[in-house]
Amino acid sequence: MTNDSLKSETSERYSSEMKSPKLLLFGNPLLDVTIQINNDELLKKYNIERNGQAEVPLDKLTNLFNDARARYRTFKYSLGGSCLNSSRILASLGQRDLAFYGAIGKDQNAKIVKEILKRGGVNSCLQELNTRTGTCVCLCQGSDRSLVANIGAALNCEKSHVQENIEKLTQDPDYYYIEGFFIPNKMEICRYLNDKFSENPNTLFITNLNAPYIVKTFQKNVTWMVQKADIIFGNRDEFEELATINGFQSMDDLLSDLFGKYSKSHRQKVVIITDGADPVIFLCGNKNGFESNTVAVPQVNIDDIKDTTGAGDSFVAGFLFAHMKGEEVKKCLEFGCKISAAVIQTLGCNLPKDVKF
Repeated sequence: MTNDSLKSETSERYSSEMKSPKLLLFGNPLLDVTIQINNDELLKKYNIERNGQAEVPLDKLTNLFNDARARYRTFKYSLGGSCLNSSRILASLGQRDLAFYGAIGKDQNAKIVKEILKRGGVNSCLQELNTRTGTCVCLCQGSDRSLVANIGAALNCEKSHVQENIEKLTQDPDYYYIEGFFIPNKMEICRYLNDKFSENPNTLFITNLNAPYIVKTFQKNVTWMVQKADIIFGNRDEFEELATINGFQSMDDLLSDLFGKYSKSHRQKVVIITDGADPVIFLCGNKNGFESNTVAVPQVNIDDIKDTTGAGDSFVAGFLFAHMKGEEVKKCLEFGCKISAAVIQTLGCNLPKDVKF
């Protein structure tokens, strides 16, 4: 397929009266298919790691889905993609002063994506390309989940689409968040955003490591992102991979290097390291020094856990919701943990309607 055949004909925008959202999010919009499995047969057959994440060719994803659907009759469609999950949870919490950017195809799945976004009140600026909308099969077994995706149209979101719409903003955002999954094929967009907003002392750049394979495969680009970012999310495995691949002896050495190279004396860099049910580690500081602290993770009964697919994305959403209201970092993390604990007790990355905070 040529680049010309991927050119978009339309750019969908909802709530177009919103000229200057406080938060911009850039990610790969996906349609998730969540399937509850009861053994490892599918994982072994398709060489899928338990609790792993992988991107595969469309034919392999289609075969996996058809096989899973034949074995298990219970499955659920929902929106997916790291930043899009966070956007939806933020909107569910009542924070709609945001805009999500990405690319979808021109197929039935794209129609489903747009309809769910409209119902959820998520402001979006979607480029429509002449290819398939990205899809992810989520295989859930107890508290474990394995994600297998073909990101389709999302891979080819164009700088021209982003730039055209960013230039329409009447003022700079308070935050812009680029997920790690957005890096492949789209670093030109990442660098454009940094160039556009880095001179504004009031705009925070947020990123997420998202997966060890992203860190390993795109080492230079991920390293550039974490050096530039003001707030970084990731889990222990991802940070350890980043340390190893950059030649550091330990994760502590990596963290010292990140803070040592952070030259913005008017603010602090924040690094957030999750570790499953263990306490969240967070570090705040700059080249003049940094401090480390922890926040306890609420314990959820194993029998109440239905789907951990959106645990990290909902955690980020809770953090950002509180941060946008001016809360200190520790309070933001505590709220993020509460939101994540609620979300994993339902299928898909969705906030239960009966949850009150």
